[in-house]
Amino acid sequence: MSRLKKDQFFSKLIFLVGLLLLWSLVRGFLGFRKAYRRVDEAKEVLEAEETRNLKLDEKLKEVQKEDYIERTIRNELNMQKEGETVVVLPNSEKVQVFDTNQPVEEEKKNWMKWLDLIR
Repeated sequence: MSRLKKDQFFSKLIFLVGLLLLWSLVRGFLGFRKAYRRVDEAKEVLEAEETRNLKLDEKLKEVQKEDYIERTIRNELNMQKEGETVVVLPNSEKVQVFDTNQPVEEEKKNWMKWLDLIR
């Protein structure tokens, strides 16, 4: 081989090796960027979970207080202390006010209701 052909061969070989090295470098750089993104996402998830954990800790402290326990027992379990009387009031929608001065109307029979409906 002539010297010129050897020089061209080596320059092409060096160019190809350089391209391979550059490709490897770019792939490594992109891999690092992807890894840093995953780390940032993990940090965000960690911060959100820490915030959630703080809220749950506050809720736990609230639930463990004596007055919360007593309120829950009274309101949800309808229990009372010894010597107390529980008074259950009906919903305000169902409360009917009766006027004692007015005579109470007797409920109509079913056939009379139908007759009123047809008229």
